[in-house]
Amino acid sequence: MSGDPELIAKALTLFLAVRAKRVKRACYLVNFSEGTTALDLSGVDWMARLNKFLTSSFSGGWES
Repeated sequence: MSGDPELIAKALTLFLAVRAKRVKRACYLVNFSEGTTALDLSGVDWMARLNKFLTSSFSGGWES
């Protein structure tokens, strides 16, 4: 994924993660770009982990 679709996906991810924190809900991000990994956004460093996730490139080959 690249270009506008990637930017939209990242913006939506940021919105939903912040919203989940605001309403005190758990938030997990699942990345299946290259393999499958889950990111738990609980704890005090959640924003740093989210930022690292969002600054990554998601070019695993799934273009639509």
